[in-house]
Amino acid sequence: MQKIPMSSDSRPQNDSTECESYEGVQTFMDMTENNLKEVQFERGNLLEFVLSPDNLNRAYLQVKRNHGSGGVDGLSTEELDGYLKEHKDELMESLKSGRYRPNPVLRVEIPKDNGRKRPLGIPTVVDRVIQQAVSQILSPIYERQFSDNSFGFRPHRSCHKALKRAQEYITQGYKYCVCLDLERFFDTVNHSMLIRILSRTIRDGRVISLVHKYLTAGVMVRRSYEESVEGVSQGGPLSPLLANIMLNELDKELARRGHKFVRYADDWLAGVCGTKAECEDLKAEIAEFLSTELKLTLSEEKTLITHSSEKVRFIGYDICVRRNQEVKGHRMKNGTWRKSRTLHMKVALSVPHTEKIEKFMFAKKVIRQKENGEFQPIHRAGLLNLADYEIVEQYNAEARGLCNYYNLACDYHTLDYFCYLMEYSCLKTIANKHKTSIRKIIRQYKDGKTWSVPYETKAGTKRVRPVKIADCKRGEASDIIYQRKKFSWKTTIRQRLNARVCELCGCKEADLYEVHVIRNLNELGNSDWETVMKKKRRKTLVVCSKCHERIHRH
Repeated sequence: MQKIPMSSDSRPQNDSTECESYEGVQTFMDMTENNLKEVQFERGNLLEFVLSPDNLNRAYLQVKRNHGSGGVDGLSTEELDGYLKEHKDELMESLKSGRYRPNPVLRVEIPKDNGRKRPLGIPTVVDRVIQQAVSQILSPIYERQFSDNSFGFRPHRSCHKALKRAQEYITQGYKYCVCLDLERFFDTVNHSMLIRILSRTIRDGRVISLVHKYLTAGVMVRRSYEESVEGVSQGGPLSPLLANIMLNELDKELARRGHKFVRYADDWLAGVCGTKAECEDLKAEIAEFLSTELKLTLSEEKTLITHSSEKVRFIGYDICVRRNQEVKGHRMKNGTWRKSRTLHMKVALSVPHTEKIEKFMFAKKVIRQKENGEFQPIHRAGLLNLADYEIVEQYNAEARGLCNYYNLACDYHTLDYFCYLMEYSCLKTIANKHKTSIRKIIRQYKDGKTWSVPYETKAGTKRVRPVKIADCKRGEASDIIYQRKKFSWKTTIRQRLNARVCELCGCKEADLYEVHVIRNLNELGNSDWETVMKKKRRKTLVVCSKCHERIHRH
């Protein structure tokens, strides 16, 4: 039974993917290329939806669009069509009967910013199609369960939206930020724990078994097979979804305790409106939860507690509350002159030039540093075999990628120097290729006030010019919008009551929470509750009924 909801203009609706909880006979919303279908399924027939012709065809097209290299069998995406035509029936029969065995993933390593390497596992193209088919069915089922503060590997969400959410929370007064980082998360995922979490929602044991086979498929490292007893291999279409399902357990725990947080993949930023000691307690509680409930380890080295006045690093940006005491004057609409500290207590996103931009250029061998500390553009020997326009396009892709990523930064204009270094490194590369000078290359490719390289297409001659910072479109909503609202140190009584935590004894299971109020902080003594209020510099204290009764007894 299938239903296709139609809009008022009789066209299929395009909407976000949603699902009902998978329990008994239910329905979920299945996203196709052109419409949204309401599909009814039984408790144990989820595999039939995974292997449906429509779902498999969408998975095949997605894998073809992504291209990618082949796995251990050497089969490429270009050869996939011929392979499926020949082995389709055999493949489908093995999947339905449970006899299918995935191939091991091919281990490759890519460099990270810290000099280390990130291990990736490349499945075969056939396994990528099957994983994509499973992901397309499981994603809408779990999408409704995921936290609204989770932004990684989800439809209609991005790292920029995560940054804006973090900026918004800090603006609300969360003066301490706790950056949570897991110790080698993807490599240490406990398979039994993940399967247990999956089994709470997915009732078709055949789908659970298929996912488990992919978890334990093994790894090929330099023609040597290694078992995968733990971890989720990064590189397959199913891995991001499995990671979100696992980490959603911590999201739910943080939400249950009333904490404000933002998560992108395995990076959390939690806000605390309290003391540094409370942040340390939160860190210890999260570490214990991860260890006991998820069998994961919190990285002590990378999990940082930072005051909002200092820069906190989150998914490549620096976030801080500005303390600018500079006074500037401006004229009001009524003609009066007013002085104000325009940047004081404003939440700013900035570019970490030293840690990100400079490291990127050194890694790409775009620049070298002279003895006086200045940067000098150099040619890239690895691009000398490309055509001139291909060299320009390579530099443009790299420059545009960084500029677009950092388009929320308040110091976005500083990337102009980065574009300048990239342009002259590009010129030096082309000049070195032709054994000539930069001046002659500019003269040869002169195009008005700048220079551009012509190339031929079916539509005729086109030109490609180096990317300028003005060519990169700023985001629809930069942090300037949030800067109109000043940072607030206060958290409302309602927020504190909804957190359901006694600010005196830490009780989280009380039947009733009450607010104790005083008139003057200077009149406080040295008892435990008075000491807490003085430390917090608050005239109110949210306490459980037992603590409230004890306060008034003395």
